[in-house]
Amino acid sequence: MRGKWQLAAAVIAVVAFALVMVRVVGVARDDDPARLGTVEGESARYEVAYRVWGSGTANEPVEISYTTGDGGTRKAAVPGYAPVWEQSVTTERDLQNVLVTATGTSSDLAFTLTCTVEIDGVELARQSGLFACNAWFELSEAPAALARATRPPTPTTVTATAAPEPPSPPAPPPACRYVTAAELTELVSRAADTVKPVLSVSAKGNRCTEVVDREASRVTFGVEHDSWVRGLGTVRIPELKERAYYLSLGALLGQLRVALPGGDVFVVEVFFVGLRVDVRRIAVETYRIARPRLLRER
Repeated sequence: MRGKWQLAAAVIAVVAFALVMVRVVGVARDDDPARLGTVEGESARYEVAYRVWGSGTANEPVEISYTTGDGGTRKAAVPGYAPVWEQSVTTERDLQNVLVTATGTSSDLAFTLTCTVEIDGVELARQSGLFACNAWFELSEAPAALARATRPPTPTTVTATAAPEPPSPPAPPPACRYVTAAELTELVSRAADTVKPVLSVSAKGNRCTEVVDREASRVTFGVEHDSWVRGLGTVRIPELKERAYYLSLGALLGQLRVALPGGDVFVVEVFFVGLRVDVRRIAVETYRIARPRLLRER
């Protein structure tokens, strides 16, 4: 009988020791640093880069909103004449998604904004739209998306060579010599009370066209030979020394005609949509800029 009690006591002791060992091993495994961040249902941390840029210019600052690393929302703004922005965040482990949005008001009817989301160096979301954009990504899909992404090869060491000199910008067409793009940019920006640079310059014959907003606003000027100065509906512009008449075709469109020595006529046509400017003033000031160059040639 005594032997049975001794055997039972030994079995109990062995079982108790085994339970203690299992508990110790379990705690050690849970505290293993190699397992941190891999708990089921918990996402990893990511380096997220947001980018926004525009094609064209906005009349007001471009407003931006993006997800912070802890899941909050932060706002930013960039000048409408230079709509380029970038921001990076490090996400917390339980963050579900990231989002960046941007909006801008422009008299350029083709003004486009593009938003992108880059995760761990790989672009995983992009969206473009007129006057606005938004790019969104679900972080639970990041591991599979990153695995599928083709990463650029590791750069190899190459011998450094001197970079070639950048080509000189093309000279403006001869017909555009009377008013430069920089001069018209300053004039329009001052009149509109916002920076609106000239986007393109082109010429057809004696007529030069400088585009301010790609699909909406432009100034065209040139010298006409044996042409008329005063016509039906025109009004005299007394503030100019030369004989000049202006034809208003509404708030958006107008034409100025100025008599030059020798019988030529300098014509300025202004067409603006969306941009709040005095088109008559733009026409008159365009001639004032061109006047010294015009008179030197006569």
